[in-house]
Amino acid sequence: MRYACLLRGVNVGQRTINMRQLCEALGSAGFGDVKSYLQSGNILVESKLSTEGVGGRVQKAIADKFKFDDVDVVVLDAAALGRIMAACPEKPEAADGNKWYVTFLAKNPADELWKGLDGSEYAPDRYFAGRSVVYVYTVHYGRTKINNNFFERKLKVRATTRNWNTVTKLREMLG
Repeated sequence: MRYACLLRGVNVGQRTINMRQLCEALGSAGFGDVKSYLQSGNILVESKLSTEGVGGRVQKAIADKFKFDDVDVVVLDAAALGRIMAACPEKPEAADGNKWYVTFLAKNPADELWKGLDGSEYAPDRYFAGRSVVYVYTVHYGRTKINNNFFERKLKVRATTRNWNTVTKLREMLG
């Protein structure tokens, strides 16, 4: 089975992980056909493990090699990533790939936390809750208030965000 592993909070600030070295470490940890995409913590691996098993093994390899023991890993197969893309309430055009984002949540938040979100105050930026993801539309992600930290704070779960172009490319790479 082929998986995309989305790492949270790497290669920002002081948390630098060399992707080539990470790929080598994951190969040594038993994963096959390890590849990285961009320098922002997108890894593709082959494994017979479950998604939970893959996530745990990737976390352990990062802790062992780079001494970061708190890197969250969201693991998705092609079918799961395809379902997430298909469930987006608006279908982004290729030209909008840098305006649409998917925030992947480490787990499903409590229902009352979802209900407590109100995106109307952030217009023209907007977001839509999905299943364990949030779809975000913004012209400038670096300036929006509805970013990864916003959703972590409001939903009380760890999260990692990718733009639509990256999500699309990862889905293609999964085959």
